[in-house]
Amino acid sequence: MEKLTAANQLDEFLLVLTEHCNEHYFLEITTLRLQYNLRNKCDISVQLLQKMGDKLVSDKYITWNNDITPSTFTLTFEGICFIQSGGYSQKVIDDESARELRDSRDRRLSNGTVYLAIGTFALVVWEVVKTFFLEK
Repeated sequence: MEKLTAANQLDEFLLVLTEHCNEHYFLEITTLRLQYNLRNKCDISVQLLQKMGDKLVSDKYITWNNDITPSTFTLTFEGICFIQSGGYSQKVIDDESARELRDSRDRRLSNGTVYLAIGTFALVVWEVVKTFFLEK
């Protein structure tokens, strides 16, 4: 299996929670790790899962109860909506599309400004020629 990007790893974390939080309200970190590893044919560390959990908590897509042992994760409604709309992978695509659109608009604006400057210069030259050479 190919190496997952950070966006794909976060999406997989949310997908595992989505699949298993339907059966149970929460998922313990050890179960989450096992399901994540089975789904992705890898061996992710608990530390990396905790870092991904921190990111997802800060984005308000999950809640994490680490006051008890073992720690448990719960998917929020925002997390459900987010993963159903494509998750972080779709967000990366959307951000790239928005950047390309912004760059294209900026290029057109720059080109328009150059054409306007050339037109203005040509008009000034025409007025000078007309005033000094044609109207005598």
